Amino acid sequence: VLWAPSESPLMQRIMTSFRKGITKEDALFREVPGCAIRSSFAVELLSFCVRAHLYRMKFFLLKSRVLGNVLKLLRPHPNARVISGDRCLKLAALRFLRAILSVNDEFYHRHIIQHNLFAPVFEAFRANPVGDNLVSSAIVEMCDFIHGENIKSLLEYIVTKHLSVSNSETEVPSLEDVSSPYVSTLT
Repeated sequence: VLWAPSESPLMQRIMTSFRKGITKEDALFREVPGCAIRSSFAVELLSFCVRAHLYRMKFFLLKSRVLGNVLKLLRPHPNARVISGDRCLKLAALRFLRAILSVNDEFYHRHIIQHNLFAPVFEAFRANPVGDNLVSSAIVEMCDFIHGENIKSLLEYIVTKHLSVSNSETEVPSLEDVSSPYVSTLT
């Protein structure tokens, strides 16, 4: 038995929204600003260059500190409502970091540790509700990759620096507490 997409109530709602035009009140769709899309493509291009031009990109990234600047996109937005362009950029930044990690080069690992570049990643992880969320799922997958590849320097760095925040002034949950109801990667 084949399922026809036109019979789905969600699909009918989507088609009705497209016919009427997307409005700001529409909870199903949000317009993404053009600048967010262009910035996302620029970060994707950097990700491709990391995989395709290993030697040259290594020295370019280490010299220019572009990774730190891209990861600043992960910082939580000051408004409570998440903007979809913001989410698009966050996912592009995470894909860029994941491309760098997939190269599995110790130069990159030392650079990440030296400049504390996982701080915005785990700040975004704590800020986003864990569970049915693409940003938090991408962060969990990245941690799972680090664990699976047994990258000892990054494992030690994450466990000692980011697993639990020892700050007596604010109550910040540990990564294990944030993720434990859903996944066991950070336990």
